[in-house]
Amino acid sequence: MLVHEYIGRKLKEDGMGLELETEAEVPLPVSDIPKPWRAKAEGSLRGLPGCSVEYYSEGVVAADEWKLPRIRRLTDMLNKPEQKVLKESPRTSFHVHVNMLHRTPAQVWAAACAYWILENLLVKYCGPLREGNMFCLRLRDAEAILTYAKEDVLADHPFHSLNNNHIRYAGVNLNALAKFGTLEFRSMRGTTDPTILDNWSTAMYHLVNEAVKMGNPENLLDFYFRNSEATFINRFIHPNIRPDIERMPNIRDDMDDSALMLGDFAYLVDWPEWETQLETLWNAARYKPRIYRDDALDAFVARIRPEFIAVDEMVRAGARDAANPAMDGRRLARQFVGQDD
Repeated sequence: MLVHEYIGRKLKEDGMGLELETEAEVPLPVSDIPKPWRAKAEGSLRGLPGCSVEYYSEGVVAADEWKLPRIRRLTDMLNKPEQKVLKESPRTSFHVHVNMLHRTPAQVWAAACAYWILENLLVKYCGPLREGNMFCLRLRDAEAILTYAKEDVLADHPFHSLNNNHIRYAGVNLNALAKFGTLEFRSMRGTTDPTILDNWSTAMYHLVNEAVKMGNPENLLDFYFRNSEATFINRFIHPNIRPDIERMPNIRDDMDDSALMLGDFAYLVDWPEWETQLETLWNAARYKPRIYRDDALDAFVARIRPEFIAVDEMVRAGARDAANPAMDGRRLARQFVGQDD
């Protein structure tokens, strides 16, 4: 089974979602923005009202020759002198969401592990203010991220336990898996240099697509320990940023620092057997996503049987009693308000 089946979302075309946080001395434009960009106020940033804005791509951005022109449409607007955008603010970031809906859970964890092994080097590439930054914590800054990952793997509902904000501000945001079915990479600074943004987003997309070919974390870590750092970097780091990575000092030490932390996680389970058992349990339980509430429906149910409003977050289809009042009552209500399936 694939990620989209476990989290109850529709498949989307392969690609990325891009987000650029900005701070300025004057209010920034939020309308009449070049496509495919949209804007929203960003409360985590500083500044007067309208001066802190997150620009995000609408729809999926493909990793093709059109990505850089799309990025330039936004940065050309932001780099105009009258916009007075603050350059290299320590609070702003560039986020890359790589679509994982069409991957298996084990492939998702392989991609996360590939990033973690290279994270110390990649964060250095992103700029000195990104190391230890509270908005993109590395694995070495917040080892508890691995605890959450282990707990999720040992649960019977993939990614459900990751749906909390405790792990949101990591270099790779696992919370986005539960919400959107993406891996969100948050390490890049909020620059308005289009080439840097293009190279970084391409590098993250490349890393994920190479890592999923390994199948699972165990295969990935085996590959790391059986090969040189140069071989690993050559495979997983895109040529756009590879020369900068290869010039860094203490490459193997930085990679070993993360790889040794990943041992317990990468060898936590027999991954092929884990996926088989997970799928078997999932199909046997036949979990279905909760019924999303509607204001008119809830108002109607509240009038006739207020106790029916409380609905479990997940419902075991086929495993309930036929007279389960919460479910039967809501089905009855849906018929009354014309919403029956």
